[in-house]
Formats: sequence, C-alpha cells, structure tokens
Amino acid sequence: GNIPGFTATNATAAPIVATITVTPTFGACSGPAITFTITVNPRLVISGPSTMITTYSRADTSTTAYSVTGGTGTIRYSIAPTVTGITIDSITGYVYLSSTLGSASAQTLYTETVTATDSVGATSTKVLRITVNKMLAFTGGSDIYTTLGIAQSSVAYGTTGGTGAVTITLETYTSGV
Repeated sequence: GNIPGFTATNATAAPIVATITVTPTFGACSGPAITFTITVNPRLVISGPSTMITTYSRADTSTTAYSVTGGTGTIRYSIAPTVTGITIDSITGYVYLSSTLGSASAQTLYTETVTATDSVGATSTKVLRITVNKMLAFTGGSDIYTTLGIAQSSVAYGTTGGTGAVTITLETYTSGV
C-alpha cells in the first residue's frame, strides 16, 4: 500500500528533519522495515525593494537585489506582468529598467510582482511599484543683449520633470562675460 499524503509544516527558522520507519504488515505477517527521512525547510520569504523611482531616458538598476530566507535548493526570480523595459535577473534578483521605459512627457507608474520560486516549487511574492518620471527639460532662459558696462541677465532658468534635486551648471562660458 501507499503512505497517505500529508502536508508537512515548519513554523521555525531552521529545517526540521524527521526519521520515519514503515513496516508493512498483513495479519500476523510483517515485511522488512524501510526507514527514510523527511526534511521540511522553513517557509520561503522574499525581501527586497518595494519601490523604484527613475527618470525617462535613464537606464536604472535596483540598488538592492531581492533575496529570500527559507525554501529548498536553488532560488529563481521572475517578474510579472511582462512589460517591455522591465526585467529581473533570475539568479541575482536585481531588477533592470531600460532607458525607454515610460514616457518623455508624463509620469508613468507600473505595479509589478516579483516572485521567488525554490527547487520544489514553493513561492513567495513581493509587490514592486515603479515610478518613471518624465524627461528632465529646461524652462525659461533667454538670450542676453547688452553693451559694455551695462549689466543684464536672462530670464531665470528652471526645469520640469526628472527625479530628485536638479542642479543647473554653466559649463561653457567666455571669460569676462
């Protein structure tokens, strides 16, 4: 006969190993005993970033890889739904965003689910929210026309789009101007 199916549990952070001995019997007759072990590893739990923020036209990589505790054997990572420009390294757990993800003219939001799967098919998931801000662009500014000895300035420069603090730096200039 067969051993009835059962669901093994492990609420600890360490593997639990059980030794099981099965002796077949029929009436007064018994057969040779068979001994085997069952190892129940801790539940698979994924951790990693819950948000990523970037700017259109900038390729980006998650600052931390996804990782797991528990589970059995080799872990593989996947991301869904499939969106062109969002990928995950199935071995390292790093998420990659392409420079063409999102929109140059509007903020774009994505909600992805990262799944870790162990070698026996156990899974754990974590939601990743990705924000792609519109492309950084200059606003304002103007040409300046003046005469020697008369101070003039342009209309103030500003920016729209981008991510985080923006610094405007004058890189090319003529000495004395």
